[in-house]
Amino acid sequence: MTTVSMPRMAMIFGFALIVVGLFGFYLSAAEDNKSWTALIPGIPGALMLTFGFLSRNEKMRMVFMHIAVLVGLLGFLAAGFMVGKAALTGEIRSELALAMQSLMFALCGGFTTLAVISFVRARSSNEPDAKPLS
Repeated sequence: MTTVSMPRMAMIFGFALIVVGLFGFYLSAAEDNKSWTALIPGIPGALMLTFGFLSRNEKMRMVFMHIAVLVGLLGFLAAGFMVGKAALTGEIRSELALAMQSLMFALCGGFTTLAVISFVRARSSNEPDAKPLS
């Protein structure tokens, strides 16, 4: 089994968020309701892609990966707020927007979860008496 480094994972998730934003924008334009807000998932996506690329530098990896995870966490919280608001109030202005927000929620949450697991494993491998996570 091959493992994917966290910098590469940040770039993959960032690219996926950019695709979600572009796809949402394309679909909103196809419905004659072009919405620039459909590109919002691309903002954290571009940031995660950039910080993932910058974290390939071994000396700055920890700093840039922590920033990438912060971006992922903020994206998760923002999208989660919007999806939760729609679920609680039952007010759905656009099914497309809800789908894009749900994808952003899932992608940012997945990346943040993988990064936290990676950080914990890296921390425990640096401690001599630490037990490995299983």
